[in-house]
Amino acid sequence: MGYERPPDSRPELIERLKELHEIGWIQTRKQFNDGLVGNTLEDFLGIKENNITLPDAGRYELKAQRLGTGSLTTLLHFDPYPRRPKSVVVHYLGPVYGWPHETIPDEWSFRVTMYGKGYTNRGFKIAVDPLRNRLLVTFDPNEVAPDKQDWLKEVLRKSGGRFDPIPHWPLDELKRRLEKKLPNTVYVHAVSRKTGSGYEEFRYDQATVYEGIDWDKILAGLSSGQVYVDFDARTRHNHGTKFRIRQGTLNQFYANMVEIFGPT
Repeated sequence: MGYERPPDSRPELIERLKELHEIGWIQTRKQFNDGLVGNTLEDFLGIKENNITLPDAGRYELKAQRLGTGSLTTLLHFDPYPRRPKSVVVHYLGPVYGWPHETIPDEWSFRVTMYGKGYTNRGFKIAVDPLRNRLLVTFDPNEVAPDKQDWLKEVLRKSGGRFDPIPHWPLDELKRRLEKKLPNTVYVHAVSRKTGSGYEEFRYDQATVYEGIDWDKILAGLSSGQVYVDFDARTRHNHGTKFRIRQGTLNQFYANMVEIFGPT
């Protein structure tokens, strides 16, 4: 079931999404995994990757999630600078500011979600520096929670309580990457259920087109706490740094929103 080629116009994309909605439950070809809801959507639409360029409407990013998961929506993967001679995440943040991995002996973990409105329980925060045109990671020992004081003592021993180097992202480059990757977005929610064979079925119940990403709103969201920066690294392995938002908030960062269909 599905198309062999991707849609070649915005109206055709919308018609295919409506058709998918009308079909109802669709069984997946694979067993359960986190990306399956998006893979099934792409298979139906005839798209081999998670984006499509339409001659009449430009580039669209496809995003699909299970309804009600509560997980954040990833906008972009983008590790901070500096990266040379070594990665600031793998060779500085992790070894100096990390903590023992929960399940893997003798490994550190640096899994933390930062935002601009307040500090995490380990004293981390992101902040826009307009003078240097950067987004910075900041650390304040005074904001570390009481139950993290043993960790803080070790951090202060290693670092002296300040970043050197300072992890950061150039705002111009962040803007360029976001506008290139997400100029327009098609966001689809699916209800899921397990079958007796162990495979999932999806019913795609909500689809919305967002067009014209607004950098000024993204920038404001970084300061207000609406845009998160998610680190996920451990010893010898970095899953990448992600810029993320809460489900249902994409409309706050685009100029236009068109609902294709809503929940049944």
